[in-house]
This record gives sequence, structure tokens and C-alpha cells, in this order.
Amino acid sequence: DVADENGIELAQIPTHSQLRQIAPPGATYFYAQLPTGVMFYTRISKDFPLQFGREVLAHEKILNKMDRVDWKDCAISKEDETDLAKIIRQKFEPYDIET
Repeated sequence: DVADENGIELAQIPTHSQLRQIAPPGATYFYAQLPTGVMFYTRISKDFPLQFGREVLAHEKILNKMDRVDWKDCAISKEDETDLAKIIRQKFEPYDIET
């Protein structure tokens, strides 16, 4: 839906194929892999919408977070940002090889 609205043709990557077989080295591209394993790819042109990935993920059929399409609407206070950073650090601590 979002691709059609933006005039973007997403090609489905065949099963058992890898992205490096499709995308030439140095090419700019948009790639998405669904939880089902289905993969989509398109080359990025000069008029490719910068927020396309955000629009796709926020879509009601995926994350249903249409209020997050515009990155400016996702801003939080410095205090909330600090609190979230602390939570992330705590959750990441078991995987941190430097502690």
C-alpha cells in the first residue's frame, strides 16, 4: 500500500536467494524482510522518500503506529530519554563484554 502510494515497485526476492546476489556492490537500496521470511528490495532513486521505511513500519497492517509516521511526533523530553537510556543499559548489561 505505502509503496504504491509513493510509486515504488518492491520486488520480492526469491526464496533461498541472498541480498548480495540481487544488489550490486555500492548500490543504494531499500530492503525489508517480514517475520515470515519474505524479502523485498528496490533500488533507491534520487526522489526516493526519506521516510519510506518509517511509513511502511508504522502502517496499520504492520505496527499500527500511524501516529509515529512523522519523526517529529516521536520526540520525548530529555528526562524521558534519560530514563529510557538507563532501562536499555540495564537490559543490555548481560551482553556487555566490557562489564
